[in-house]
Amino acid sequence: MSFNLFITKISENITQILNELRDKFSNLEITGPTFRHREFQQSLSFIIYPLINDILEIKLILKSRINDFIQSKLKEGEAIFYGDSNNGEIIDSGLLAFTIEEANHWEYYSYLDESFIYCRLLLIVDFVKKKKWLSLYIDENEKSSWFSDGLMK
Repeated sequence: MSFNLFITKISENITQILNELRDKFSNLEITGPTFRHREFQQSLSFIIYPLINDILEIKLILKSRINDFIQSKLKEGEAIFYGDSNNGEIIDSGLLAFTIEEANHWEYYSYLDESFIYCRLLLIVDFVKKKKWLSLYIDENEKSSWFSDGLMK
């Protein structure tokens, strides 16, 4: 499977976008990319700490560029673009850890690689520490059960 190529390409694309954002916005702090790997599954994450005044503009730029990247791959698979959602929660060990002020989600099924990507862009709020940040998570599965019976080809 060459699905690793997809996560590498999207990582390169997002890194390029973030470098452009660093040039445009002062005091932009970025953590990542952070890769995690388990057999047939990879994860990639970026954490972006912009100034509060810039956070929505940066989120819109990221959302647009991720949409563009996934749309460029539509001839090779299927994509699902979710609309904006609001008011989510991150519950950790039964306790409210953070709230999600805004979220965007994408799914992409690669017919060529028989693989699946799930991507989330979240505007997270920590009311205790009075902080906001953007988190971008991309998970991939090289052995997606969606392709086990040949229906997605």
